[in-house]
Amino acid sequence: MMTPLFSKSQKPGSFKLIPMMKPFVSNHPLFHPDRSLRALLERLCPSLLPYLSGRSLKYLRSGFAVYSFQPDEQTYIDVKEALPRIFHDIADRNLMMAEHSTKIVLPAKYCEEREVHLLIHNPSARHDLQISVDDLFYDWGQSRWQGPSYQDYEGGVLRLVSPTELTMAAALKLCAMTSMLDFTPDDETLTRIREAKTDETLHRSFLRTQLQKIVTGARPSQGFITLERAGLLDAFLPELAASRGLTQNRFHRYDIFHHCIYSCDSVERNDLHLRLAGLLHDIGKVPTRRQTSSGEPTFHSHEVVGAKITGNILHRFGFNKELIQRVKFLVRNHMFHYTAEWTDRTVRRFLARVSLEELTDLIDLRMADRQGSGKGGMLPPQIRKLLHHVEKIRSEEAELKIRDLQVKGEDFMALGIPPGPLYGDILKELLEKVKKGELENTKEALLPAMTEAISRATQSSTG
Repeated sequence: MMTPLFSKSQKPGSFKLIPMMKPFVSNHPLFHPDRSLRALLERLCPSLLPYLSGRSLKYLRSGFAVYSFQPDEQTYIDVKEALPRIFHDIADRNLMMAEHSTKIVLPAKYCEEREVHLLIHNPSARHDLQISVDDLFYDWGQSRWQGPSYQDYEGGVLRLVSPTELTMAAALKLCAMTSMLDFTPDDETLTRIREAKTDETLHRSFLRTQLQKIVTGARPSQGFITLERAGLLDAFLPELAASRGLTQNRFHRYDIFHHCIYSCDSVERNDLHLRLAGLLHDIGKVPTRRQTSSGEPTFHSHEVVGAKITGNILHRFGFNKELIQRVKFLVRNHMFHYTAEWTDRTVRRFLARVSLEELTDLIDLRMADRQGSGKGGMLPPQIRKLLHHVEKIRSEEAELKIRDLQVKGEDFMALGIPPGPLYGDILKELLEKVKKGELENTKEALLPAMTEAISRATQSSTG
């Protein structure tokens, strides 16, 4: 399916953008490679060490173990020839050799206790898109990045080097890079993005990839703000564009647009479904917004409407059904509200439709929602009370009950005891002894104790 782009209906600069919620962190720790990578390369392929390039930065800052190397011609030839021998025990599919680059996917046992990707670029191959920090190289001795563009790296500036004329695909890639790196494009780069050619069609798989890179980047709001500044947001995600400038109630510092992108920023776990939920959880506020006589808007049932809009958006981008359902569930249920009136039965009903994993996601989303509203990061008291109530219910359900005992009614009948109150009295006695550890919960241990209890009860009734 081909998706036509772009009709730039929004005039760039006509909407007032709010400064970033959190300041840029210069030389962020995530920009630096994991120490285990150095140990791995020193052991298996030391000639690659000096060639770790700035092309790695966008992946590292986003939390992905993807390392890009730009060796000289001879090193590339030597390494490419040696790779099958060096990594002889990895699957063929994990060693991909192409004309322009070689990619190695290393299992978790090799490095960092997670899957690691090594990208080794052919020096004679031409890169279709280059930014200034791509030319940096990592100095392992000083544990820092080095190169002429270090100032851009330190200042968080995304500066386009080539090409001078952008296709729309390249423009969207740059928008994604701003999010992945948490860099702001310089004025000239932003102008080039704004002036990108619009006479091409882009496959939805490409558009989906760029959306994924933005929402799982170091700071998703950077990508969406760059799209907005370049006049591309209306075409890329019109539902989000429609939220610009729409104010909320007094409990929200930001308009709907900024609240959505800052909530996405605030999702700590870099899980795609959770980041998408952070971005889209209030998307239903746009069509449900009603102004009241008091001046404050209302958004009745925005979570219901928002879940439907979310499904339409994710389907348009071609996400799989399972992910769409997970995100829709979070959007639909993000307004859950626990009160002191919730009984044990209410909590059990809640847990019947919300798994513990889903509850964890909902709480993480609630925290991101709060922070995206300009509030603190503390867990609200009502959420703490809900978690305490859930734990109480789970403890009770995990506790041994009479029905869990390994002796049943048929065992009484086998001993000639007819059904009656005696059953319950003796089973309660046995249960207490099992809980105290005086008896094992096995038929072999319980039958003699049951026989003895019956004998005592019989003597007591006849005496």
